[in-house]
Amino acid sequence: MTNTKAEEKALDELRAFLESIDKHPDLKVQDIGIIAYLMTHRAAGNDVIYPSHLTIANAFNCDTRTVSRSLARLVKIGYISIVRRGGRGMTNLYSLNYEKLKAAV
Repeated sequence: MTNTKAEEKALDELRAFLESIDKHPDLKVQDIGIIAYLMTHRAAGNDVIYPSHLTIANAFNCDTRTVSRSLARLVKIGYISIVRRGGRGMTNLYSLNYEKLKAAV
């Protein structure tokens, strides 16, 4: 399967980011995994990233509280922003802050 130019660009950004992110003192290994998970969802052509905490937790075989803490750290650092949608069963919308991510490289 051949990737589109947009997918290739997103994957290149992901690679560069992952090579440099381990230098951030406040990040834990699960944070890196979650940001990579969100970035690969974006690379797959999804303009809106909206997996539930449970979906992310299942992907990493961890508790949803671990996901919540990790997402909170990523927001605090500025790598992502979250739009909380109201209503039962509604997932959050996640946006990647590419300017901040590129600055980390």
